[in-house]
Amino acid sequence: MFRCRFRFELLRFWLVCLTVILLSSCSKEEGESVVAQSVPGVEICVVFSPGALGDQGYADRVLTGLFLFDDQLASEDYDHVQLRYITAADDDIVHSELLRWNEQGTSPYSRQAYERRLLVLTDQKQLAYLADTPLSETDEVLVMNVIDEIFEQAPRADWLGSRLHLLNISAAESARKLCRLIDHDTSHPDSPHGYRQRGVWLLQGDEGELLTDSIAQVIGEYYQGNIETTVIPSFMVGDGNDAFQNTYEIGYTIDHVDFGDCSYAVCNWGAYNAALYAYFQLWGKDEKEIIFVDTKIADSTDDFPTIIRDYDRALSQWLARWVSAPAATMPQKEWHGAWDGYVTDNITINDD
Repeated sequence: MFRCRFRFELLRFWLVCLTVILLSSCSKEEGESVVAQSVPGVEICVVFSPGALGDQGYADRVLTGLFLFDDQLASEDYDHVQLRYITAADDDIVHSELLRWNEQGTSPYSRQAYERRLLVLTDQKQLAYLADTPLSETDEVLVMNVIDEIFEQAPRADWLGSRLHLLNISAAESARKLCRLIDHDTSHPDSPHGYRQRGVWLLQGDEGELLTDSIAQVIGEYYQGNIETTVIPSFMVGDGNDAFQNTYEIGYTIDHVDFGDCSYAVCNWGAYNAALYAYFQLWGKDEKEIIFVDTKIADSTDDFPTIIRDYDRALSQWLARWVSAPAATMPQKEWHGAWDGYVTDNITINDD
């Protein structure tokens, strides 16, 4: 038994040696492959806030953008361009995972430090991570869905300099269409919606937070204070397993209680939009017009006015340009909107 096993092990040893020799000779003949494998490469890491993924809206479109970018890569780029994303149950875990990512910094293929890395922050609250995430002098940061004023106050912005970037999509033109819809509905008493009150609920982030969708800003500028607006911040939903039910009940409140005589609700609550969608699709009354931002429930009909910002396409194209561009040469700020085809909506104004 020992002799047979020894002969088998010896045979396997020579087979391994022969395989290494053959692979080495192939690599010498294919010079381009050797070059590709010796390049340290670049890494892109996208950070999602807890509970963001699965929203059938903004966060899912960002993740889709990462997949679209991956599909654009040539096969020889797979070892050169590394992609990853971070998502977790709470902010502390997201933060610790981000710090762990920062400490790694080496390619699993070449075992060398990356030539460049890109950190993509998808939420305004994630800017705080920049204060204590060391980063290297070759790392760059892309911030998404944050207004200019907040972006310019990002921690360590001066140190990052030309390595700090902003990508946003404004829904301003769709917001102006919404204002014209409100004007039309409330100025035609004989129309089916002529009984609606001239007021808007804004379901957005924390109260006072300025959102990059530009909708609240446009409504304020359009009406110059001559319309009732009521902000319902997302913290009213709470956390945990009851969040969906709480959101559903807020939908009931919007439907039945006339806070400020508001008949229009703009829903930009991310993952919570799905619960609002479910309520109003089942029980919503015709007295209220519900407008969803970035949320398009799969396989549903166009039951509500919907504003979609194409963050998937915007991100995939931005990443493709970043990979090809020299370090720290991408624009500091890049805005898109209806003017260049990155926003679509189904807001229609019918003459009755």
